[in-house]
Amino acid sequence: MKRILIPTDFSPCAKNAVQIGATVAKATGAEILLLHILYSPLGLEKLPPKMAEYPEIQEAITKAKKSLEKEVNSKALEGVEVETQIDIGTPAQNILATAKSWKADLIIIGTHGMQESDHPFVGSNAQKVIRGADCPVLSVQKDHKIKSLDKFIFASTFDERSVKPFEKILDLAKSLDASVELLHISTPINFKSTRTINSTIDSFTKNFPKSKLSRALYTDFEVHTGIANYLEDNPEGIVALATRTREHQPSYTLGVTESVAYHSPVPVLSLVLK
Repeated sequence: MKRILIPTDFSPCAKNAVQIGATVAKATGAEILLLHILYSPLGLEKLPPKMAEYPEIQEAITKAKKSLEKEVNSKALEGVEVETQIDIGTPAQNILATAKSWKADLIIIGTHGMQESDHPFVGSNAQKVIRGADCPVLSVQKDHKIKSLDKFIFASTFDERSVKPFEKILDLAKSLDASVELLHISTPINFKSTRTINSTIDSFTKNFPKSKLSRALYTDFEVHTGIANYLEDNPEGIVALATRTREHQPSYTLGVTESVAYHSPVPVLSLVLK
C-alpha cells in the first residue's frame, strides 16, 4: 500500500473520506493524492483557450486551491505525505484516469447513505468508480467511522473468480495487520446447508494456506440485506466484496456491492471481478 487517491468535492462525505484515508495512510505509510474536479463535459486541454481564461473558471480554480490547502494543513493529515491535483472534466472519468496514471493502490471515495434522502442510492459518480476501477475502492459515508482497522470481513460466494480479488484484500489486510473473516450469506432462493457452505469455504481457503481466516455464516432473505444486517450486529472494521463490472447497466440498477455501500454502517471495500 503506497498510494491512496481521494477525490474530494469538500462535502461532508468527502471530508470523512479524507479523515479515514489519513487513518489508513498513517497505518500503512502511504502517500495521498487529493483530487478535485471542476465539472465540464470537456477536459481543460479541450476547452477553447479563451474559455479556460474566463474569470469564472479562474475563480473556481482559486477557490479549489484554497480548499485543498486547508485540507492538506488539517490536523487529520499531519505527518502524511499529500499531493493535490485539480482537473476540469467529468468526475468519474477523471477519477478513473487519474487512478490509472498515478498507479493508485486504493481509491477512497465519499458516498451517500440512507440518511440522505435527497441522494438516492450511492451517487452516480461513486457508482461509476466502483464499477470501473482497476484498484480497490473504499466507499465511505459521512457518518462512517473506522472503529478498528484490525478486521476485514470478506462477504462472498467463494467461487474461483473470488480468489484474485481476495488476494488484494488479503494484501491490504496484512499491511494493516488485520484479521480476516469470511462471511457467507444464505438466502431462501440460493439456500445451501451449513456443511455445503463450509466445504466450499474449505476449498477456497486452500488457496491461502498460510493465512489464518475465520468464518461466519448468516441467513437472510436477500444477500445485500443479509450483509447489512450482519454488519449492524457486528459494526466494526471494514467489509470487503468482489463486484462485477456492470459496465452496461443503467445507473439506477444496483448490484449487491452498491446496495451494501448504501446501507452499510461501516466502510465498504470493493474490487471488480475480472
